[in-house]
Amino acid sequence: MNSIATIPIAQIRPREDQPRQYFAEEGIEQLADSIRAQGFIGQVTVRRVNGYYELLAGHRRRQAALKAGLHELPAIVVDLDEQAAREYVLLDNLNREDIMPWEEGAGFAELIEEYGLSAAAVGQKAGRSVAFVDGRIDLAENAGDKLKQAYIDGQIGLVALQELSKLPCANLSPVRCPQCHKINAEGIVRCEACQYDLPEAWVVGNPQEEAASAARNRPVAAVITIIEKVKGGYGLSETPVQTSLGFSDHQLSEEVVRAKSEFERRLEAIGRLDTWAMEHVEQLCQLTGEQLRAVQSQAVVLETVGRRIAAAVEQEVARR
Repeated sequence: MNSIATIPIAQIRPREDQPRQYFAEEGIEQLADSIRAQGFIGQVTVRRVNGYYELLAGHRRRQAALKAGLHELPAIVVDLDEQAAREYVLLDNLNREDIMPWEEGAGFAELIEEYGLSAAAVGQKAGRSVAFVDGRIDLAENAGDKLKQAYIDGQIGLVALQELSKLPCANLSPVRCPQCHKINAEGIVRCEACQYDLPEAWVVGNPQEEAASAARNRPVAAVITIIEKVKGGYGLSETPVQTSLGFSDHQLSEEVVRAKSEFERRLEAIGRLDTWAMEHVEQLCQLTGEQLRAVQSQAVVLETVGRRIAAAVEQEVARR
């Protein structure tokens, strides 16, 4: 049976498996000021466990009460076993607006794994759709610490957080093919474009952390562009970056070789420009109309070189 009591704060202990790990210090200070001015409003929820009271709901208010100098708290004492108490804590926190998305996902995952609930059953308990539950679990499993911190700092929004979390959060070792220059993903031993035996790869970096750093304070459209650039650089794109034709020089006529070399030189330059562009988005956004037209004209030149190569290759094929 539930009861209401005033309990010394020293006898109230938070649960170690509390799903919410992040509490904004500024918010707790503001709540402490409110408690000093108006007193503690409402009650925390606890249960009796081995001579002390376990805190089920009211962790933020307990912290604020301590800062405000209170020694006792009004509390609702509930009679729950361990499983019921854990489910109570999870659902109570999942319904709070200030819970972090990945903390929410961890709570959903625990309900599914520990209590054998389906995503639909968890969604029904929490008042969420199955897609919402699955999306939050994905964040809990895939979002790295640097990505989480960018979200906490307000430098990326929820949509950007969800998109960036789809990138691997681990050091990867893509390798560029020495023959055709295609970037192959980690683990590939033979180039997917030209079948050349690839040399040993070296660690390049963490794609999720790299993208998260570049995406800070950027609109969602720019974030999506950054993600695609990073994926290309790590060989993760569905249409991998390739910076040559995949033919060796002895397979082509002298004219085609000259055109091929020019085209590859320009593609290599574009690859370097692409990396620079990702790191200097602000400067690109400030280009004048005249400067943008100059960039466009360079693209036209590249297209012309491409047509020259296509025509030369067609002639070579017809000659043979």
